[in-house]
Amino acid sequence: MVCLDVGHTHEGTVVTSPGSCSSGTRASRTKAARGRSEGAAGPLEAGAAHHAATEMMDAADLRYTASRRAIVETLARLDGPRSSQELLAADRSMPQSSLYRNLAVLEGAGVVKRVTTHEGFARFELTEEVSGHHHHHLVCRGCGEVSDVELPAELESAIDHSADRIGDRHRFEVSHHQLDLVGWCERCRVPT
Repeated sequence: MVCLDVGHTHEGTVVTSPGSCSSGTRASRTKAARGRSEGAAGPLEAGAAHHAATEMMDAADLRYTASRRAIVETLARLDGPRSSQELLAADRSMPQSSLYRNLAVLEGAGVVKRVTTHEGFARFELTEEVSGHHHHHLVCRGCGEVSDVELPAELESAIDHSADRIGDRHRFEVSHHQLDLVGWCERCRVPT
């Protein structure tokens, strides 16, 4: 997990720099998770993820099978969005055809979220409603790596406020926001 510190220039522009994560909690923007505190960055307790996933699957009138539980457990254990190949490597008992079919079902039920890189490659993670963890992504244009990043509370608040104003202006109810910062990771960046 990467965290960013926020600052302001004398012109009022918001700038960010690498920072440290606070151990405090932040409320999620999504209405389903408002008021629920975030967990610590990194692997999630599988029990909490299973509980949330069970409720969402029941609400969608879908079975929460052993294969689907294994996917949720693997995503909870791993840090950050993962490709299908990384999921298969993390749990060798998962058949590839079953993985794709079950990812589609879990995504449809709102348990899993697809994160698509600039090249159209998909990575998967538990949704904010399941993980209880609000975050954004750094997406590398070179290798396609996707890393989770937390923004400082004051920047999240500024984004929420701006999103609400934009929504009001367009008679649109904003339920949440997501931010992908696209660029080049340290390995792929061309030295200047």
